[in-house]
Amino acid sequence: MEDWLDVTEQYKTILADMKENEFPYRLAANTLSTVMTRRKAHEPFRQKTLSILRMAHQKIKN
Repeated sequence: MEDWLDVTEQYKTILADMKENEFPYRLAANTLSTVMTRRKAHEPFRQKTLSILRMAHQKIKN
């Protein structure tokens, strides 16, 4: 079993920086949220495309 690494001070530093410089952190969070929302919306099309490609591969293989 590995020992735990105490990162409390690093987190305190990061949280203080987030409080002082909110914009880049909020921008990053909003960007990630937008990307995940878009990915969720496109997932059915992606699954359908993969299904079609798998069926085509099976036909070629057989």
